[in-house]
Amino acid sequence: MKAFALTALTAMLVAPVAVFAAETTIKVPVNKLAAPPVVDGKADEWGKEGWQKVLVKPALEHDEQNNTGELEVSVKTGVAGDRFFMVASWPDEGEDRTYKTWKWSGNKYKRGKERDDMLAIRFHMDGEYDKCMLAPNTYRVDVWVWSAGRSDLAGFAEDFVHLISTKPLEESAEYTLPGTNTMVYIQKPRDEGNPMYEYTQPTSKEGEDYPGVKLTNAGSGSLMDVTAKGVWANGKWTVELSRKLDTGHKDDVSFLPARTIKSALAVFNKGYGEHKSTTAELVLDFSGAM
Repeated sequence: MKAFALTALTAMLVAPVAVFAAETTIKVPVNKLAAPPVVDGKADEWGKEGWQKVLVKPALEHDEQNNTGELEVSVKTGVAGDRFFMVASWPDEGEDRTYKTWKWSGNKYKRGKERDDMLAIRFHMDGEYDKCMLAPNTYRVDVWVWSAGRSDLAGFAEDFVHLISTKPLEESAEYTLPGTNTMVYIQKPRDEGNPMYEYTQPTSKEGEDYPGVKLTNAGSGSLMDVTAKGVWANGKWTVELSRKLDTGHKDDVSFLPARTIKSALAVFNKGYGEHKSTTAELVLDFSGAM
């Protein structure tokens, strides 16, 4: 087990704790689509009607490293054939597609600090769900993470399972809940399979700049379930994602049978970790989709 036992103050910095405490859940209808949209980040097939606007707010109050702030995300979801589709669009003044580019300095490369824009979506799998990861509950969520300068290169979103528990877990981070002696353990394993990209380590000079990320061209398995593509244009991102309703993989949420599923979105503007803006709890309603 990786022990990262934190003080109450530090624990407050790793997840949204009370920002949405007074807000209710938001119902998001999942519609039956006449035809499957092309996952190209253009959203041409989604039409102008039926978009749902959801507000994201900083996960941490007074977070000076949050570049996203408070903004509206327009969302639509649907089912066509055996696949679930989602599109999300939000304002962003810049297209951030580079990730820690190596810069030649003197006689060696130094790793840059640039970060790409990201969108993350979590879906309740089982257990006693809570929007906050630092809650005295035990539950699992399926997490899709699209990154503009990494996963988008391959046309996919990365796929994870987050397991939150009050009981010790192997290879987990551990936190002390603020004002209590209760411990929370969090695992964040990637789904099974080979990764779609890897971080680089240049060994000799190959230009003034050297990409911080490269495709492996060997991505496989459950890790490659979620197709995704993002396009930045006219001051906003549009990201489309799709996955089979039921992949048959134990590390994926199944959207079958049709029901409601708790969810949430997070937007990162050159952000990482806790430096994000999140929605209140979303409830995806599949009752009209099948």
